Amino acid sequence: MPKCGRHASPGRPSFSEEEVYAIDALLDSDRRHTIFELARETGLMHTTVLHILKECLGMRKIVSRWVPHDLTEIQKWLQYEAARNHFGCY
Repeated sequence: MPKCGRHASPGRPSFSEEEVYAIDALLDSDRRHTIFELARETGLMHTTVLHILKECLGMRKIVSRWVPHDLTEIQKWLQYEAARNHFGCY
């Protein structure tokens, strides 16, 4: 699990690694959770949940599901082919 680019700083951290794992586990069970549902189930602020999803877990919302932001090489190639075929129609 990445450290989210956080640097050591004085004071209480806004979230812990356990909370990151808890959100990840909730998304493993159902990727259609909203930020507010995840916040309610974990007891975190919705802005903290959004930060964990985007920065720590590398997720983004696509068609109402949280999906990994990175594409594999095969997915990149398929995306390129689909765009090329679509462009060829016009």
